Amino acid sequence: MTITDADKLIKKYMAKFTLLLGIEGVVTRRKNIRGTQAGNAITNKYRRVGSVAFNVELLAHHNDEAELRNTVAHELCHVAAELQSIEPVQHGYPWKRLMRSLNENPTRTHTMDVPMAMRRAITKYLYKCPKCQTDFWLSGQRHKRKQTGRTSYVCSFCSEGIIFTGRSEKRKKGQKD
Repeated sequence: MTITDADKLIKKYMAKFTLLLGIEGVVTRRKNIRGTQAGNAITNKYRRVGSVAFNVELLAHHNDEAELRNTVAHELCHVAAELQSIEPVQHGYPWKRLMRSLNENPTRTHTMDVPMAMRRAITKYLYKCPKCQTDFWLSGQRHKRKQTGRTSYVCSFCSEGIIFTGRSEKRKKGQKD
C-alpha cells in the first residue's frame, strides 16, 4: 500500500467512525507523526474538541487495512471517551466499550514490526569520574543541562563531579549491540 492509499483509507475510516461515535465536526486531523507510534489523540474537554495524528508511513509500510482501521478507531475512541467522561479514561472501560461498539479489538498497542530506519536516533554522551574512573552515559537532555551549567552530576560511588570525555554515540531506539 502506498502512503497516498493509506491516507485515503484514514480519511474514509475517520469519516465513518466520527459519524458512528457522534463526534463529527469535533475532531481534526493533525500532521503525520513519525517513530514507533501508529497514532495519537489529544482532547481538549473545555473546548469540546479533539485532534488525532497517524504514522501514515508505518501504516502504509505494513499494508494491512485491518490494522489501519483499528488504529483510526483506537484514536477516535480516545477522543470520544474523553469527551463523554469526567475522569481521564485512557484505555479504561469507556474506551473499550466504544472500541467494541465499532467491532474493533480494544488493544493498547499495535503489533506491527517497526523497521529500524523508522526509529528515532538517540545520542548518549560519555562522562567519567576523574577520581575512580567510572563511566556514566548521559542522555542528550542531561548533557545539555550539564554543559549550560544548569545542573551538576556527581559520581554515585565517590561523590566526585563527573567530566565529559568528548565521546558520544548515536543509536536507534531499541537497537541491540
